[in-house]
Amino acid sequence: MKDILHPGFGARLAAAREAKGVSASDVANKLKLSVRQIEALEADLVIIDALAEIMDGDENSKAEVQPVFNNLRWLADQTKAAIIVIHHSNKAGGYRGSTVVKN
Repeated sequence: MKDILHPGFGARLAAAREAKGVSASDVANKLKLSVRQIEALEADLVIIDALAEIMDGDENSKAEVQPVFNNLRWLADQTKAAIIVIHHSNKAGGYRGSTVVKN
């Protein structure tokens, strides 16, 4: 398991998995599948539309958003593909969510 997950968020990920009833092997298998799909397509660019489609939880919480971006960074490192995540603005047209997304 350690060889496929980005280091540094294990405790948060474990708590989130436990709360949602998802096993560590489920997460690992999804990440491995994503790598295989990107490699099979020989994709240089992956566009995710939108952030809300790939995460559960509170987009305002750094603790919930950071693991998503850690995994995306890991995925980009493994596949050498650029990953762009679309994140929509609020109703007023301004920024919304954790600063993890903005930075």
